[in-house]
Amino acid sequence: MMNLVEKLRDFNVFASLKDSELAILSHCAKVENVAEGSYLAREGQAADHCYAVISGRLVIEIHLPQRPPVAILTVERGEVAGWSWIFPPYQWSADIRALDNVTLLSLDGRCLRAQCEANPALGYALMKQFASLVSQRLQATRLQLMDVYGPRSPQQGQGAFDATS
Repeated sequence: MMNLVEKLRDFNVFASLKDSELAILSHCAKVENVAEGSYLAREGQAADHCYAVISGRLVIEIHLPQRPPVAILTVERGEVAGWSWIFPPYQWSADIRALDNVTLLSLDGRCLRAQCEANPALGYALMKQFASLVSQRLQATRLQLMDVYGPRSPQQGQGAFDATS
């Protein structure tokens, strides 16, 4: 059986944690294989897991009215998908779908929250790591939107994406 503490250490979001903290998290983790095309999360549903990719790729997609889903991020080996388990109301804000056959660590969000409540130092450490992840991903999404919508000409006027709105 794979050493889950060693596997957790492979992910930046968990790398700064102590061995004792990783051991606690390992009780919330299991290795899963997910088939290409399978959904791990659907927008609006209860967010009760975090996924750390060992191999393969996941895509995070959002829905826009009257358009096909938009891929906002591809998550690959060594990266984590899913932070909604840590922030109320614990609902997915996007879909997560397997682009390939994926092997991942699936961490039970309810178990993680219970461990964070029981061990506030661990909870604070995880909150800092996941808040940093959220910040990085929001910045990447912002840059992606800037690329999609490009600079505005003066004739286009101001819109929803203007900083002055």
